[in-house]
Amino acid sequence: KLDQKESFAYPYGAQNKDLEDYMLQDGIQEIFTLSPGVVTNETLYSNIPRLIVTKDNWKTIKHWLLK
Repeated sequence: KLDQKESFAYPYGAQNKDLEDYMLQDGIQEIFTLSPGVVTNETLYSNIPRLIVTKDNWKTIKHWLLK
Protein backbone atom coordinates (compact mmCIF):
# COMPACT_ATOMS: atom_id res chain seq x y z
CA LYS A 1 0.00 0.00 0.00
CA LEU A 2 1.29 3.43 -0.86
CA ASP A 3 0.51 4.91 2.55
CA GLN A 4 2.58 2.31 4.40
CA LYS A 5 6.22 3.10 5.00
CA GLU A 6 8.59 0.21 5.60
CA SER A 7 12.03 1.43 4.50
CA PHE A 8 14.13 4.54 5.00
CA ALA A 9 17.47 5.64 3.54
CA TYR A 10 19.33 8.34 5.42
CA PRO A 11 19.90 11.30 3.08
CA TYR A 12 23.62 11.40 2.36
CA GLY A 13 23.97 8.55 4.85
CA ALA A 14 23.82 10.85 7.88
CA GLN A 15 22.84 8.50 10.70
CA ASN A 16 21.17 9.62 13.90
CA LYS A 17 20.41 7.24 16.82
CA ASP A 18 17.40 9.27 18.02
CA LEU A 19 15.88 9.24 14.53
CA GLU A 20 16.62 5.52 14.19
CA ASP A 21 14.81 4.79 17.47
CA TYR A 22 11.82 6.90 16.39
CA MET A 23 11.59 5.19 12.99
CA LEU A 24 11.76 1.70 14.49
CA GLN A 25 8.97 2.62 16.93
CA ASP A 26 6.94 4.03 14.02
CA GLY A 27 7.11 0.75 12.08
CA ILE A 28 10.04 1.33 9.73
CA GLN A 29 11.46 -2.15 9.09
CA GLU A 30 14.62 -1.38 7.12
CA ILE A 31 17.03 1.55 7.51
CA PHE A 32 19.73 2.06 4.88
CA THR A 33 22.96 3.89 5.69
CA LEU A 34 26.14 4.79 3.83
CA SER A 35 28.20 2.74 6.24
CA PRO A 36 30.81 0.74 4.34
CA GLY A 37 30.16 -2.96 4.02
CA VAL A 38 28.07 -5.61 2.38
CA VAL A 39 24.85 -7.23 3.51
CA THR A 40 25.29 -10.55 5.31
CA ASN A 41 23.09 -12.81 7.42
CA GLU A 42 24.27 -10.82 10.45
CA THR A 43 23.31 -7.40 9.03
CA LEU A 44 20.84 -5.58 11.24
CA TYR A 45 17.78 -4.30 9.38
CA SER A 46 18.29 -1.00 11.20
CA ASN A 47 21.81 -0.57 9.76
CA ILE A 48 21.88 -1.80 6.16
CA PRO A 49 25.01 -0.62 4.33
CA ARG A 50 24.85 0.85 0.84
CA LEU A 51 27.33 2.29 -1.61
CA ILE A 52 27.23 5.45 -3.66
CA VAL A 53 27.93 4.39 -7.23
CA THR A 54 29.18 7.07 -9.60
CA LYS A 55 30.61 7.07 -13.10
CA ASP A 56 34.03 7.50 -11.51
CA ASN A 57 33.93 4.54 -9.13
CA TRP A 58 31.73 2.12 -11.08
CA LYS A 59 34.63 0.11 -12.54
CA THR A 60 36.19 -0.37 -9.10
CA ILE A 61 32.89 -1.49 -7.61
CA LYS A 62 32.18 -3.77 -10.59
CA HIS A 63 35.60 -5.41 -10.18
CA TRP A 64 35.01 -5.84 -6.43
CA LEU A 65 31.56 -7.40 -6.97
CA LEU A 66 32.84 -9.87 -9.57
CA LYS A 67 35.56 -11.27 -7.28
